[in-house]
Amino acid sequence: MPEAISVLVTARNAEKTIQTSVRSALFALGKHDEVIVLLDQCTDETEKRLDAIRDSRVRKVVSETRLGINKSRNALLDLSANEFVAVLDADDICLPWRFWICRRRLGSGDLLFGTAIIFGSQLRPLPVLPQYPIALNPAQVELALCLGNPLVHSTMFGRKVAIQTVGGYSDSLSEDYDLWLRMVAAGMSLRRLAIPVILYRFHAGQASQVEGFNETVSSNPTLRESKRKAVESVSKRSNLENLESLDLEVELRSKLYEARPLMRLEHAGLPEPLRRWKNRKKSH
Repeated sequence: MPEAISVLVTARNAEKTIQTSVRSALFALGKHDEVIVLLDQCTDETEKRLDAIRDSRVRKVVSETRLGINKSRNALLDLSANEFVAVLDADDICLPWRFWICRRRLGSGDLLFGTAIIFGSQLRPLPVLPQYPIALNPAQVELALCLGNPLVHSTMFGRKVAIQTVGGYSDSLSEDYDLWLRMVAAGMSLRRLAIPVILYRFHAGQASQVEGFNETVSSNPTLRESKRKAVESVSKRSNLENLESLDLEVELRSKLYEARPLMRLEHAGLPEPLRRWKNRKKSH
């Protein structure tokens, strides 16, 4: 029997999406797996909607005090007794083949990611936008993370012990990116498949859609220090440690694009439909 999986879902007032999200995970899981849902001081009908799902694989945890996303994620890690964990946000949808593929493709690695299909009524001209289907091996993930974050959190699958070895989630505003950077600095193996494994819901209520979000994230001292250590570690493994910091980023980018030319598209910025939506939002 394969090792069981714990899918970790943190929910804060997600009454409109929680059932679809949890049911999608249950459909993709085996009979010995579980979905742990932490309700972070919900004030709407999220709990009622979750209780309507009659499945013994669902484990509900209710927090009467506001934990926030970072502490919620660490609490979920502690609650899981399984070797393998996966993340699914309460407004995203798990694709049916996700865990069948992940069990077979993780191998000896620490974390495995897939790509995502972005969807939402506010996307233009079409309501669906696939992430570029580019596979990245561990060496390429390291290089990419020194330049930006190509890993969608809700696609994560891997070993709980690897996450907890580096201290779990930090207090960074971009808690997932900070975690990946610390794992890379520790020499752990992260890989991305080209295969889409989730539907990622795009909507105006996301923290990442707030004006100035990227600038706030990049200036966070915790994230800046994690990135510095990751760049230092990756540079040594790439024999680039003697370069000046400005040249270092150029060389890391050059190495990545030489190995995966299509990554130029991902690092060029927002896909055009998202850019158009943001510009339209500014003009109103």
